[in-house]
Amino acid sequence: MKTTNENRMAAPCGTYCEICFAHQAGANAVIESLVARGIPRDRFPCPGCREVQGACPVLETPCSTYRCAVEKGVDFCHECAEFPCDKLNPAAHRAETLPHNIKIFHLCFMKQQGLEAWKAKAADIQKRYYKGAMRVGEGPVLE
Repeated sequence: MKTTNENRMAAPCGTYCEICFAHQAGANAVIESLVARGIPRDRFPCPGCREVQGACPVLETPCSTYRCAVEKGVDFCHECAEFPCDKLNPAAHRAETLPHNIKIFHLCFMKQQGLEAWKAKAADIQKRYYKGAMRVGEGPVLE
């Protein structure tokens, strides 16, 4: 796995580290709530999972998806012959607060349209996921 200036904020799993709350933990209230959960203050703001080799500050152990990408020698999960795998399987549990269910969408977008196009659109994708109203036939729309 290689880290470049272009992909340093793009996790192998399709999470956009730049818009992650752990990366944006500059606001005291956010940091204090994370520290109250037992996460050491010096882990914030997180520089992105590539910088910390998958040791996400909000995980108890290093990320197994990150480790898998390193072992498979891919920069992104969509480059793996086993994509999509069980690690990326969506689940309804905590879907309202975790970006897990949109990872496959992120990775497919990245694979089809490229990293730069994805970075330009990732914040909007995330916004539609959390704030969009689902309209059958149209997908999540912002009202």
